[in-house]
Amino acid sequence: MFITFEGIDGSGKSTCIEKLKHFIKNNLDWEKFVFTREPGGYNLKECEEIRKLLLNKENHIDSMTEMLLYLASRKMHVDQLIKPAIKNCKIVLSDRFFDSSFAYQGGGRKLGIDFVEQLNLKILDNFMPDFTFYFAIDFETAQKRMKKNNKNLDRLDQENEIFFKNTIEAYDYLAQKYQKRYIVIDATKDPDVVFNKVLEEFKKIINFLC
Repeated sequence: MFITFEGIDGSGKSTCIEKLKHFIKNNLDWEKFVFTREPGGYNLKECEEIRKLLLNKENHIDSMTEMLLYLASRKMHVDQLIKPAIKNCKIVLSDRFFDSSFAYQGGGRKLGIDFVEQLNLKILDNFMPDFTFYFAIDFETAQKRMKKNNKNLDRLDQENEIFFKNTIEAYDYLAQKYQKRYIVIDATKDPDVVFNKVLEEFKKIINFLC
């Protein structure tokens, strides 16, 4: 089983994942779960090096190269961590996966959602998540949260409003296209309300597996 978490920064996605980790540690068999992230990957040195390159705000990377670097890291991530874990009957949860590329590079960078999607599916042999939690939020609310939390901005965080609104529009398009896979969470609500909704949906998935 492969579950991913998507949304722009400021949506509360990563905070919610940390709360979910705490719930699993206290209520479920921790050994059955693997938590990872993109760009990068849990205990994957080469993938984490690409992460540093991509997010360093001092670097200047063109849109196509950026997308290809994400895909190179993702290929290693899938082959070296995600697929082996699933084969060993683990439940893998990832903070971002290829939907981020569809939205950020396909939509935000204007490379084309379909183009980025087709290339990813080709390279990954049509490997896809089973479920995707999408933390839906508007640009203005996300920005206010980031400022309130004094988030240290990376290279992508520094993009303009048009970029993020195009990214959000792409995510919304994907949520409609993949309705069976996407679980849409209203991330504008209070963080506790958001987490409770995520937990409710997560329990449904776990109960289904059992």
